[in-house]
Amino acid sequence: MTTLQKALLSNGIFSGASGIFSAILPSMISEFLGIEETMPFIIIGSALMGFSIFLFLEIRKQRKLVVKAIIILDLIWVLGTIFILLFNPFGFSIQSLWILAFVGLIVLFFAVMQFIGDRKLA
Repeated sequence: MTTLQKALLSNGIFSGASGIFSAILPSMISEFLGIEETMPFIIIGSALMGFSIFLFLEIRKQRKLVVKAIIILDLIWVLGTIFILLFNPFGFSIQSLWILAFVGLIVLFFAVMQFIGDRKLA
């Protein structure tokens, strides 16, 4: 298994698990984050599950343009995380911000590993 395949697989597992957790237990997440709305977590969870399936399908194909799109999507997630950490527009607690930062670092790691793996295939 190549570096790219390992990175896509790891990202797919993490995204899928996060998506299932968010979609099935949105009230637990919203309570932890200190917000009332649960629908955003159902939507984000569903999107993450779809993204996960997309990643699993791409493990075999490894199309350059699609891999670049996956890396960009991961980086958009990281930029969104940075925005939330800097401005805290939703009023998250400090412990929530730490968890968001940790998840953001994981997603950044996936983006970097996918980039490295993509470069090795070139």
